Amino acid sequence: MRLRSLAAPALTPALGLLLGPLTLSAPAHATNVPALQRLAAELAARRDAGRGPAFQALLASPRPGPVGAADRDVQILYLDARGFPRTYATDNEMAAETVSTDEAHPGGSSGLGLTGSTTVPGELAIWDGGAVRTSHQELTGRASQEDGASSFSNHATHVSGTMIGEGVDPTAKGMSYEGELHCYDWNSDDSEMASAAAQGLLISNHSYGFITGWYQDSQGDWYWYGDLDVDSSEDYGFGYYDSNAQAWDAISFNAPNYLIVGSAGNDRNDFGPGPGGTHYHWDGSWVQSNDSHDADGGATGYDTVAWLKNAKNILSVGAINDIPGGWTSAGDVVMSTFSGWGPTDDGRIKPDLVANGVGLRSSIASSNTSYASYSGTSMASPNASGSANLVAQHWKVTHGGPARAATLKTILCSTTDEAGPDPGPDYMHGWGLLNTASAALLVQADADAAAGTSHVIEGTLANGATDEYFVTIDSPTDVRLGLGWTDPAGTPPAPALDPPDAMLVNDLDVEFEVVDVVYQPWVLDPSNPSAAATNGRNFRDNLEQIEVALVPAGVHRIRVYHQGTLANGSQDYSLVCSAPMSLTNPSTAAPERAANASDTRVAPNPFAGETSISFTLEREAAVATAIFDVAGRLVRATSAERLAAGPHRHDWDGRDESGR
Repeated sequence: MRLRSLAAPALTPALGLLLGPLTLSAPAHATNVPALQRLAAELAARRDAGRGPAFQALLASPRPGPVGAADRDVQILYLDARGFPRTYATDNEMAAETVSTDEAHPGGSSGLGLTGSTTVPGELAIWDGGAVRTSHQELTGRASQEDGASSFSNHATHVSGTMIGEGVDPTAKGMSYEGELHCYDWNSDDSEMASAAAQGLLISNHSYGFITGWYQDSQGDWYWYGDLDVDSSEDYGFGYYDSNAQAWDAISFNAPNYLIVGSAGNDRNDFGPGPGGTHYHWDGSWVQSNDSHDADGGATGYDTVAWLKNAKNILSVGAINDIPGGWTSAGDVVMSTFSGWGPTDDGRIKPDLVANGVGLRSSIASSNTSYASYSGTSMASPNASGSANLVAQHWKVTHGGPARAATLKTILCSTTDEAGPDPGPDYMHGWGLLNTASAALLVQADADAAAGTSHVIEGTLANGATDEYFVTIDSPTDVRLGLGWTDPAGTPPAPALDPPDAMLVNDLDVEFEVVDVVYQPWVLDPSNPSAAATNGRNFRDNLEQIEVALVPAGVHRIRVYHQGTLANGSQDYSLVCSAPMSLTNPSTAAPERAANASDTRVAPNPFAGETSISFTLEREAAVATAIFDVAGRLVRATSAERLAAGPHRHDWDGRDESGR
């Protein structure tokens, strides 16, 4: 990152310093490698603890659990603390045009020509149900199996092709078709994720999840995966924030540039064998039964996103039908028959967005030239993760380093196309249909923004503080504003059906003041999940959005603040706006500074780990420092402090006010 200038127009009188370029040697909030290494060891030990004698006995029993198939991977992973067999299964049922990724490719309407070619090995990864056939003609030389897995998986190979397939068969061209991909099986996924994040992983795809509710295996046998000791009608895993979701949030928090992308699951409309139908449920072992359990999602389909995919910091992706020719209106978006719907038990919005997950053609592992069409949120997730990689790589190229994961997620969710019956988010489609081209164009707009303005601000909110920004509108225009942050991991409630305990740790808020009207974010009502979104204070989600139609010409104010006390004393956040934002109000800024600074010096220059900024004030003044990069984008703003007349020196080590 290069820093172009230091200035302080936030208060008047203020200090302004125009300096030569400084080289910042490290990001303001770096990946916490020691914490990730500890997490990797702890998660590996926890997984091993669930694979003791009882687990081995289950595997050796006549009926260990459901049987997979060539296109549906199933594996009993471990026994949880309650002795219940937690079983992974891929989220596929027995692309590019839809999400406008083709418009971001060479020849597309965006003019950006993105291919994923700048992806460094280790920045993009997949965890799945087996080994990827890396020798497939769509993947040769760009996919590598990192964990020694050797049993080929059609599903894993299909997902990989959706992410990075070269397009040897043009109908199977991947989203980041010149990208590099690291591949792992799911046996030790969470510990491997923590280790890979410590080494620079930016995006990973997870098209699988724990079996929840009803499941029919390849032999035609039905299983019901609810815990009878918690509830005999509904599987409490739907909407529940468990220790696995907590682990993924902990990994995300300690790797702030790493975005986990996962399928929302296919459980909606799983009805089982019908009333009185024969099935197996767990009662210390798999027991055949004819008792009754609810259909997954009941009569409405809501509350069908389960376990891992309820993590706060990940991008959960639902599946819609293909849209030939691309989106033109909300009516084009047709929900699949299977994709999981929110809300979470505490009312958060899931899925986060939707992508095409029906009839995607991609590579499979049967041979180096084999292909198949699959459907499921398993297919929507790599559609989104491969597309997100294009946006992440474009940010890296235009901004000189990786974006925060919260920045990438907020950009993706703030540039979606409208989906669903009403404006704003809903528990079916999340924030809408992914639009890769719009997301990449917003990144480009931020890179091209005039000096002192930004479409994206990566800020840090101090405890008790309110951060303000200003939007200047030249002529009436629609404004879409998003605030997102990587929240500390929550504390799972005791196993119960639909516990309402809030999982949000740091409750940030955003508001947009237009003339004399204060606009608040979209909010949904989990007690009435089909109701249209309204506006109010969002106290559930760590991603908020405000949309205002035809904002009049003038200068308008954005405020970012918080409720309660911030854990860790501060919270990094990402603010994304369709209109450029600035740190100061241009309509009230003084034409001349009320206090002059002289004898300004910066040493060492270029920046080398730390630097000293020296200056002399002619009289007492309130002084703040704003840091911009060479393109004029705001990088960091410090709080103002009142200084006496005379010489002053500020030592800066590249960290933000929270010490990171």
